[in-house]
Amino acid sequence: MTKTSFTIRPATPADADAVVAMWQIMVDQHQAYDRLRWRMKPNAPALWRKFFLEVLAKKDSFALVAVNATGQPIGYLVANIAAPPPIVAIRSRGDIGDLFVRKEYRRHGLGRRLMNHAVKIMKSRGAEYISLYVAASNRSAVRFYKNLGLKPLVLQMCNKL
Repeated sequence: MTKTSFTIRPATPADADAVVAMWQIMVDQHQAYDRLRWRMKPNAPALWRKFFLEVLAKKDSFALVAVNATGQPIGYLVANIAAPPPIVAIRSRGDIGDLFVRKEYRRHGLGRRLMNHAVKIMKSRGAEYISLYVAASNRSAVRFYKNLGLKPLVLQMCNKL
């Protein structure tokens, strides 16, 4: 495996087109796992672009972008800090919404670095634990998150009505 040079930085509005392109690749992958849950509207990329720009403007959300040596975005992470219901003793949690690394850059530590960077931000903002969804049939992602110390807690079950 060759050493890959990359930098992680806060995302900016200028990253929107590149992040939307990566998001679309991720959606295509997830549709292969489950077309029901990942059925998208025809204008989904435009809607997700708007959502991404809103994430950048909110104080309780953030996005990170990984860029290669030439400055090309090669991965991203979107997250937010969420307050639990008032009956729960934990102050807040960090929710990972999306984590994506381009296929040719996987297995170089980039996903781990994005997650570690996100965890630092979450801790600094008062989050006491981290939460995310992962497709059960995405074995490599499940293994990745388990290797980071995350554990499955809930089994979400779905079916079309």
